[in-house]
Formats: sequence, C-alpha cells, structure tokens
Amino acid sequence: MEEKKSQNVSSGAEKTEKIVKKTSSAPKKKTQTKQKTVVKKTQKPSVKEGETKKIALDKKKAKRREERLIKRAEKKQKAMEKRMRAKEEMLARRAERKKRQTEARAERIARRELLRNESAADKKRRLEREKKERNAVRAQKRERAEKQREERLQKRKEAQNRRRSAKKERSRREGRDRGFAGWLAAVVSLGAVCLALTTVVTAGYFRMNEMTLSAQNGMRETIYEMTSASESMDDSLNKLRVSGGAGEQRRLLTDVLVESALLESAFEKLPVSGEAGTGISAFFNRINGYARMLLAKVSAGKPLSQEERTRLEEIYQMNASFHAALNNLARDLNEEVMTEFMSGENGALFNAFDSLTQEVKPKWEERTHESQSALSSLEEISATQAEEVVKEALSSYHIKEVRYTGEVTANAMQCYNFVIMDEGERELFAQVTKKGGKLCLFDSHAPCEQKNFDVATATAVAEEFLQKQGYSDLECVWASDAGFTADLTFVSVQDGVRAYPDLVRVRVCLERGIVVGMDASDYLVNHKTRAFGGTMPEAEARALVSRAVQVDGMHLALIPVRGEERLAYEYDCTYGEQKYIVYLDALSGEELEVLLVHESEWGSSLR
Repeated sequence: MEEKKSQNVSSGAEKTEKIVKKTSSAPKKKTQTKQKTVVKKTQKPSVKEGETKKIALDKKKAKRREERLIKRAEKKQKAMEKRMRAKEEMLARRAERKKRQTEARAERIARRELLRNESAADKKRRLEREKKERNAVRAQKRERAEKQREERLQKRKEAQNRRRSAKKERSRREGRDRGFAGWLAAVVSLGAVCLALTTVVTAGYFRMNEMTLSAQNGMRETIYEMTSASESMDDSLNKLRVSGGAGEQRRLLTDVLVESALLESAFEKLPVSGEAGTGISAFFNRINGYARMLLAKVSAGKPLSQEERTRLEEIYQMNASFHAALNNLARDLNEEVMTEFMSGENGALFNAFDSLTQEVKPKWEERTHESQSALSSLEEISATQAEEVVKEALSSYHIKEVRYTGEVTANAMQCYNFVIMDEGERELFAQVTKKGGKLCLFDSHAPCEQKNFDVATATAVAEEFLQKQGYSDLECVWASDAGFTADLTFVSVQDGVRAYPDLVRVRVCLERGIVVGMDASDYLVNHKTRAFGGTMPEAEARALVSRAVQVDGMHLALIPVRGEERLAYEYDCTYGEQKYIVYLDALSGEELEVLLVHESEWGSSLR
C-alpha cells in the first residue's frame, strides 16, 4: 500500500528508479532462498548414508562373530568325536589284547597238559618238528635278508652307473671351448682359491702346532701312567714270590692281572711300531695270561709248584729291569725327543723302547721256543723261499703279485708276512713260518655276496685245502653257516681222541666255493705225539652227567684247562630246546667245563 502511495505522489523519475531497484533486489532474495534450499537438501542425504554404512558394518561384525562361534562349535565337536573314536579304539585294543591273552593262556594250559602226558617218543618227534619249524623260519629270514641285500646292491649299482653317466656328461660339456670369458673366469677363480688356500694354510699351521703340543702332552702322560703301573706291578710281584697263603696269592695275582692289562692298554696309545712295539706288547700279554692261569689254579685250591715260583721270580726280575728303564725314559723325556719321534725319525724315544725290548724279550724266548713242538726240529727258510711257498700254496687263486712286507713274532712263532694281489685286484694276506715254511695264516678281503654252496660242500673244500698245505689227520668238529661264508673248526685226532689244542680254523666263501681264511697257529704251536693213559669206564662217567639233560653223543677229547691238557669225555647234550657240550675228566669224572651252543640267523657259536 505504501508503494502505491509513493507512486502516486512521486515524480516519473523517482518511479522509474524505484522500479529499477525493485527489479534488481527481487532476484537476489530468490537466489539466496534457492541456495539455502540446496544446502539443506545436500545435508539430509549425507546423514542417511552414514547411518546405512554403520548398520552394514554392524551386520558384517555380527556375521563374522556368528561364523567364529560356528567354527568354534564345529572344532569342539570334531575334538569330541576324535576323543570318542580314540577311546573306542583303545577299548577295542584292550579287548583284543585280553582275548589274545586268554587264548594264549588256554594254549599254554593245553600244551602243559599235553607235555605232561606225552611219551618219550612223542617228545622226541615234537622237538624235531619244532626244530624244523624254527629252522624254516630262520631260512625264510635269511632268504628275505639276502633278497633285500641284493636289491640294495642293485640300487647301488644303478646309482653308480647314473653318477658315472652324469660325470661323463659334465666332463663332455666342460671340455668344450669356453672362449676368452671362460679363461678369464678360470684365472679369477684360481686367484681366489690361492688366496683362500693361503688363509687355510696359515690357520692350519697354528692348529697343527696345537695338535702337536696336545699329542706330546698325551705321550708324556701315557709314559708317566706306564711308569706308575709298572711300579705297582713290581710291588705285587715282589710280594707274590714270597707269599704262601692262597688268599693273599689270589689278591696279588688279581693285582698283577689288572696292572699288566693297564700297561698293555697304555702302551697301545703310543705310536710305537716295529720290533720294539711287538716285543713289549708280547711281554705285557704273556704276564697277563700267566697271571690268569695261576689265579685259576689257586682259586681251585691247588698250590703253586716250584717251577711256577721260578717263573714268577724270572717275571719279577724282567719287570724290575723294565721299570728301571722306563723310569730313566720318563726322567729324560723332553719336547725335542718327542718331536723327533713324532716326525718319523724315531731317534732317542724309539731307541729307548728298543732297549726295553732287549731287556725283556730274550728271557721269554727261552721259554716260548720250548712249546714249539711241531716246528722246533725244522730248518729255517729265507724270505725268498717263503715267497715260493706262498705261490705254491695259493696257486689256484690266480696270483698276480706277491709282496714281502716284513717279519713278525706271533703266537711264539717267527713268521714272514706277504701281501698278495690276484688278477681281479683283490688283496690277500699270508704268513709263512720261518721254521719249516708252513702256511700258518691266510686271509682274503674279497666280499661274498651270494650263497651258491652248502656247508657240506664247504667242509669238503676246506679238507682238500688243508691236505694240500700238509695238515692231515684232522676232523671237522664244528661247522657254522654265517650267511655267505661257512666257519669251520678242525682238530687233530690221535687214537680216537680229539686234541682241541691242535686247532685249525677255516673260512669258506659260499659264493665262489673257495677258502678265504685259515689260521693254523694253534696247531703249529701245540701239535705233537701224545701218550694217553687209562680212563674210567664211560658208563660210570655218563652216570655223573646231570640228569636234567639228555645225552645225544660222546667223544674222547683233550682240552686245555687252566694251562694244562686234560683228557675228558665230551658229551653232546640237550635240555628242552637248548644244546650244551659237557666235559668230564676221563680219570675222576670231575665236571671240567660246560659250553652253551648259541644259534642265530648268522650261524652257531659256543659260549
């Protein structure tokens, strides 16, 4: 209304100005309103979108939580089912075990009743049947083991062939021209290797010094240990030569036994070889063996003879000389002497041990040569003659080379050593006695990997081989199948008596059917013509055998007992399923020894 009034009272110019102002101001108001409206419209949708995202996120969390709960429940269910199955299996095993125990108990009761009522003939047939069954099982095990061994060997050969082929291929590839780049790489590698080698050699020098010092300290400690042990043995022998009571003699002989073993063990730690090492080791070993024999005699209630006391006096004198020389060696021992000895120059230390050998060896030789009944009357032969003996004895082995390696004294015999190579590059070893030129030891290192012959054939092969070497009047008393070899034991037989001191051991390869080992040292040392006295009636001796065993066979035998030979009745016995060999004195019926026959899949042995 006011506008209208102003329009009526104002001039035309004023009206025009007012109209212009109206038109210019009106749109501004409308624009502001529209902007506000737009702002409001954009704000309202953003709030709704945020709420929607939050709801969706909550739903996802709830869904994941639900999935975790479901997985946890499933896991618990599976664990519970697993425990239930394990419990059911345990109950089933327990029930099965109880069932087997019940069946086994019933079988034992039935077997006990059957054995209680069976006759002697039925028992014999049953034992034979069970023995055959056990042998069949052992044979199956051996066959399975042999088959597995053959398969392993075949796989090994195939792997070796593959490696050879790969090596040839690498050699062929590496042999091609690599050009300048390959030559340069080789030069660089060689420089790096030389640098590394210089470092290694420098470090190795210091390590070698440390090792040398450690070895010298060990040698010095060993010599001091030997000095102490020899002093203790000197005291024991000094007391033993005047002791008259059996109890004190047993204690002193036990001390000598232990001290001589300690001396031998300590001496083996020293790098001593040659005549000195052999002589001193033999000295300790003989003292140990003699003390063991005297201890067994005294423990049996027998007094020491005058000859044995004389021998103890000799041993005491020899040990006193040994102890004095060892004391001087320990006193004068220094680093220079040990370094010289370790470098291979022998020197003062070796000369000292050589002088010790000279102190102890000759007096033993006087005694040991007396026991060489089979060789003492024979002439000595040279190493060249001994080589001809080897070639003749092993002529069927296709010998390619025979090499003499020195002389040794073993088992109271002087022998020549030889290393032999056959045409197949297999190494053999042989010993020939210096007196008489007898082949006393033979050994082959070639393996036996198949079984083409049985023990009976192996026994015939061994007998033929022994006869060729001049060993006659022998009987095989023990044969054992050791897989791919047969171990055979022969003894001499005189007037129907088995002389076990005259022992020859032979090993035959069941793959090639040839002798691959022989040791006749016991036969050569002990064999002689013997005169046997009277015996008690065999029926009376058999009555003295324990009634717990069943006697299956009998032989007269000469066996070593506490250092002396005793004529005895040898009884092959069984107790249940176990085999025994029982020896009774042929004069008094005293039980001398009981041996257990131990059988395994690798053969039989005596214990």
